[in-house]
Amino acid sequence: MTARITEASALLGENHRRDNVAHLQVLMKPDPHQPNTPQHVRLRPTLVNFVREFRATSVRLFAYVGGIGALALIAFHQLSPLVAGLHTSLPVSNESRAWTQASRPQPAFSAPVTYFSDKSESYDIFRHPDGGRRDILSWAPAPEDPPIAQLEIYRPGQERTEFDTGIFKISARGDLAHVQDVEPAGLLESKFGPVALTRFSSHASGTAQPCLSLARTFDEPRLLITAWACQGEQRSQRQALGCMLDRLTLLSAGNDLKLAELFARAELRRAGCRTTD
Repeated sequence: MTARITEASALLGENHRRDNVAHLQVLMKPDPHQPNTPQHVRLRPTLVNFVREFRATSVRLFAYVGGIGALALIAFHQLSPLVAGLHTSLPVSNESRAWTQASRPQPAFSAPVTYFSDKSESYDIFRHPDGGRRDILSWAPAPEDPPIAQLEIYRPGQERTEFDTGIFKISARGDLAHVQDVEPAGLLESKFGPVALTRFSSHASGTAQPCLSLARTFDEPRLLITAWACQGEQRSQRQALGCMLDRLTLLSAGNDLKLAELFARAELRRAGCRTTD
């Protein structure tokens, strides 16, 4: 009996070893559904999805930024002419030679403005070798002080080909300093027709000073009239500019018949210098 039990136990042990070997072979058998790639190279599904989402989000972000840039560029081109029209007109120049001041100016215009009756008035003429002429009337508290108002009549020669706008061109001549806060200020009716006004600030005196300016261009004859005032409140500045244009008178046209005709027609529309609104 003992021999049979021993033989049975040995048989069971042998069968158990066979089952263990078979089970181990099954565990070591490669999975046909898994690629034959090392484990550290495989990307988990979560990481793959993250990469895909990141790429899609990046594409949408770049498209969004590009769209905003395109809209900004379109808006810039659409609004540039409008914004330029709000500034004071001054000519675009390709001149290479400087202006010279006339030593003995012979005034061609006058503008007796009541607002500046107690101010020091000066008249300067600048000429360009290519034929341009600038007549500048300035008003200041005293002869040695910077002007508080100015009126300029510019008749271009060959040095100018077209007129453009820009209040900052005035400050470039040294009459004003640190022009800021430029914005439209409505229209001014004058004997030369409606004129756009521009409000801005100047730091010529060291502190911010509110100013008002205007500009009027003509094609026949080619003429540019600009003016600005930096004294008092906007209401008084507006009235002063209105009086500048109303009292602007041609003293001598020389041989320029078109200039004489322009001022003759303007005098027919003269409404007088109003001191109240």
